[in-house]
Amino acid sequence: MNRLNLIHQEQQDYLAKTAALIEFKHLIRKPTVNAVEIVECLEKDTSLVAELLRKSNAPVYGLVKKVKTIQQAIAVIGLDQVTQIFTMDIMQKVLFPERPTQQCQDLWKHSVAVAVASRYLASLTIKKRYWEEYFLAGLLHDVGKFILIKHLPDINSAIEREMDRNPEMRLLVAENNVMSMTHQEVGAFFAEQWNFPDYLVSAIRHHHFFELARSDKQVVAAITAGNNIAKAMMIGESGNRYVEPLPRWVWQMLGISPKDFDMVVRMVYRQFNGVMNMFEY
Repeated sequence: MNRLNLIHQEQQDYLAKTAALIEFKHLIRKPTVNAVEIVECLEKDTSLVAELLRKSNAPVYGLVKKVKTIQQAIAVIGLDQVTQIFTMDIMQKVLFPERPTQQCQDLWKHSVAVAVASRYLASLTIKKRYWEEYFLAGLLHDVGKFILIKHLPDINSAIEREMDRNPEMRLLVAENNVMSMTHQEVGAFFAEQWNFPDYLVSAIRHHHFFELARSDKQVVAAITAGNNIAKAMMIGESGNRYVEPLPRWVWQMLGISPKDFDMVVRMVYRQFNGVMNMFEY
């Protein structure tokens, strides 16, 4: 825990970036919000604005005229797409090392797939203005693993060696053996330090043990299910080889029945490919 505290103290710029993201998320949830408020919030970080405009002009959108302002981006590609670009850009800057390893890139693909799957599950039963909360929770559920890769590579390597020696070992067991805590606890520590809202902290802390969540059970269940969907579809690599079976009542709570799984897989693939095509631009 001392090393985690030291990382937090040395990386105060993370707090500013994550605070901007949380402020933006609160803003777009308001029943009435105007474009001026959104633009003022986004323009607080000029580097992110530049990246947002660059991705808004990606060929995937097939625009005739070049997007030059945030207002135009919102009008042309929509607030949902702007929100997605902004969210992913901030978290890449926070989570990625200067030279991302293959492990980091594979984990990012997995995280995007979980985000897409979680948001799709939310769309079945939850009001639209909350969908992006599920996307963000899915994107950040493995934030603890990114911290280990970026800031504690010695511990991350020791965990990998532990699993290589014991191919049947669960990741959480290997983590506990090496550092007496899990990536869930590492992620929750930083989520609390960064003043993330409770639903995010809960999703990060309990995405392998959703039944332990004391609040926001719907979000945590969706992220747990989304995590398993992404692993079953073998999108990216989380380091955790096992798909964890979920009780039938969890799927029922999320509005999913066995006959829906083919549709879920098709939708997740389609949306995942759309997101990745945009970010490869």
